[in-house]
Amino acid sequence: PTLTSAGGGGFCTAWEAAERRGRVYDFFVTMPGAGGPPGPRGDPAFFPVHVDFGTTRQVFHVGAASVAVPGNLAGLWTLHRDLGTLPLETVIEPAATLAREGVEINGHQAYFMRLLEPILTLTPEGRRLFAPAGRLLSEGERLVMPGFAELLRTLVERGPDPLYRGPLARATAEHLAAEGGAVSERDLASYRVEVRDPLVLDYRGWTVLINPPPSAGGTLIGLCLKLLETEPAEADRGLDPLVAAMQVAAEVRRRDYDRRVGSDPDLARELLDGPRFAQLLDRFRALLRGRAAPAAPEAAGPDRTTQISVMDELGNAAALTTSNGEGSGWFVPGTPVMLNNMLGEEDLHPGGFHAHAPGARIPSMMAPAVLLRGDRAAAALGSGGSNRIRSAILQVLVHLVDHGMDPARAVEAPRCHWEAGRLDLEPGIKEQLSERLCPPQARVRWEHSNLYFGGVHVAARDPQHGTLRGAGDPRRGGAVEAV
Repeated sequence: PTLTSAGGGGFCTAWEAAERRGRVYDFFVTMPGAGGPPGPRGDPAFFPVHVDFGTTRQVFHVGAASVAVPGNLAGLWTLHRDLGTLPLETVIEPAATLAREGVEINGHQAYFMRLLEPILTLTPEGRRLFAPAGRLLSEGERLVMPGFAELLRTLVERGPDPLYRGPLARATAEHLAAEGGAVSERDLASYRVEVRDPLVLDYRGWTVLINPPPSAGGTLIGLCLKLLETEPAEADRGLDPLVAAMQVAAEVRRRDYDRRVGSDPDLARELLDGPRFAQLLDRFRALLRGRAAPAAPEAAGPDRTTQISVMDELGNAAALTTSNGEGSGWFVPGTPVMLNNMLGEEDLHPGGFHAHAPGARIPSMMAPAVLLRGDRAAAALGSGGSNRIRSAILQVLVHLVDHGMDPARAVEAPRCHWEAGRLDLEPGIKEQLSERLCPPQARVRWEHSNLYFGGVHVAARDPQHGTLRGAGDPRRGGAVEAV
């Protein structure tokens, strides 16, 4: 209830078995300001909130001026219209029932709610929802949202229009404008779900369909896979190739982010092919051979994303990644839908807050993917974890393809992540890492597996028997259900 919302945005990579076709549905948030200059109006409600993670504190920017134009509701409705096989009323009924009767808060949810308490209780609407007895809901208590059940019923009857057009959209825009927000009625009415061709990556005889520009994550994962393919796939080679590829991707992101790596299709092609890739391959090999030093650090990002992966008996597959940021604290009037704070996420706005052009898709690291063997879907996967999304998905793909692991082993295997000039290592990972590539003082060994390293949830098909299998990442309370 805290990491995604109908007021957020996301992506879905889908494989249609009968048509042998992959599509990416982009319903991520957009920059407001249609019909006017970018940026908030008047004196904006845009301010920092400090969240204490125990070992570190992080600043998130929230308030009405942190709200981008949401896409989740429009995206999920479009997915059902194009790919669904059951009536929409049947699909939403379990969620509507849970909203009416309440969801029992589990340990993972209670932890996130404690972390985000300053945001969840920022406004009277938030306090009524998340602290109905004057204190934050805790593990074992129930989060009840009858207003969300009503909104879902409206979705069946009228589609997503009420959130984007008409009285509710007008009330939302007026509510935000009164607090200095930038989302207007015109922004909501002009929102469109984009359907794109996936970025197609070939890796050791397998095919990966992944999120293309204007998202950056798929391009950076593709770059790492292409670099790794130049090296043998043996599992006992240690971490050197993986860490070197991560370092190259981090350098590309830091150096090219002002050019919007991922959002510029020409730049994405340059990174994956041609002279630019040749230069990056030289850098990768120099790092491996100890003839180059790792580059300067990139900035760490927040952690705020939810993943669902699905396969069916007909061979269809879908990987869906959605986010609400940390939430803005502001709600759609009369509903329990908290709006996103994507305009307050520093890692999404390297050129400064409110600097993107009106109507532009905000860049993202989200990279839902479908893995194919020939023309059959072998797995659907994706992850939460901000900047760690790219390294988490990369490592699970390598485990599935290079090491032949089943989904559970691939997901539960210990991970590492290179960022901010250091290598974070989960317990149990075999270091076997050259000191010149990463000196001991740059290595941080974690005592326990942690949600920091992402949450990769996988739905897969056994290549020999054709049976469906799944793996929910225990780092984020992942679960598997066969229907």
